[in-house]
Amino acid sequence: MELMFSSHIGPVLAMAELLSPCSAAPIGLQPFRFIAMDKAELRKLRAAIASSQKMEAESPSASPLAV
Repeated sequence: MELMFSSHIGPVLAMAELLSPCSAAPIGLQPFRFIAMDKAELRKLRAAIASSQKMEAESPSASPLAV
């Protein structure tokens, strides 16, 4: 299936495969894995992840995973 999601860097478009739902996951969340992605889309995804990690490191109290 084709998957597009929005990030603060911009939309990311890729081909994905749906995985079996996890019974512990909140309703509405569907696990997936990427199976194909253009190099430009991969760069956007990596930039979005790096930016999110940097923002979390700068203010860990804002993270829902902060202990």
